[in-house]
Amino acid sequence: MTTFDDMLRILSTLSSTDALAIFLYAKDGIPSSKKAITQLRLTQKRFYIRLKSLIDVNLIEKTEKGYRYTTLGTIVFNLGNKLMPILENKARLVVMDKISQIDALSPQEMYKIAEVLSLEELIGDLVHEIKIVDTFEKAVINVVNLVNKAENSIYFASKYFDIKVSEACMTSIQRGVSSYFIVDGQDQFSNAFQVIKSVVKNPSYIKTMLQYLKISKFFCRSANLPYTFMIIDGKYAMLEVPKPFTNTFSLSFFFNSELLCKKLMDNFNTIWNNASEIKAI
Repeated sequence: MTTFDDMLRILSTLSSTDALAIFLYAKDGIPSSKKAITQLRLTQKRFYIRLKSLIDVNLIEKTEKGYRYTTLGTIVFNLGNKLMPILENKARLVVMDKISQIDALSPQEMYKIAEVLSLEELIGDLVHEIKIVDTFEKAVINVVNLVNKAENSIYFASKYFDIKVSEACMTSIQRGVSSYFIVDGQDQFSNAFQVIKSVVKNPSYIKTMLQYLKISKFFCRSANLPYTFMIIDGKYAMLEVPKPFTNTFSLSFFFNSELLCKKLMDNFNTIWNNASEIKAI
């Protein structure tokens, strides 16, 4: 019999619900079969049939004190413990599967994505919706759509300025949405208003807009940002993955995940608390 055959026998044995229940129960040993049968709610016949199958594949052995794991049984149990959290976090594996299908990504970019998304941490986040956008133009469209659906709050840390996104943000502020923005440096914020002034020909509108921002739920600071990200209503998130070395746009991910939003909020608050006040408003 080959090693492969042995593996098949083990997997086949553990595929039985009764056998798996007995195997897990035996973690601390089985000094009393009668007690085990009662606690597992098995008949005597079912218990001993499945126990024998576990002994036959060398996962459990009989001793003077009852039944216990063999060395192989201990190894299989430990492997199962390591596999459980991975299976419980299948959503993150789905993310990496989607990322790996993008041929244009270099190994360095793959590593950066995993680092930004904290995929190695497996924090138990269940992502309901994952969307990958591979151009800046498409990212702008999706960000505008996110901002337009905001009802309560926007937290936006951005390395870029785009007039369409700015217009959507202004509209959300007028709707009474609490808005917190972190821009990538004071100069960019000043340049952004120069662009708005050049687009909007009516000077009185600019004045009205600035006055409105002063009394609205609008707050803005500047900091050196590692990447761009957004949290909408604590439910929707956007996360940019910049290119290594050049730090320019590469990909952006759009999620529907409260747990991921919470993680990104921790990042936002850390940056916000160390950011500089914007004096232009």
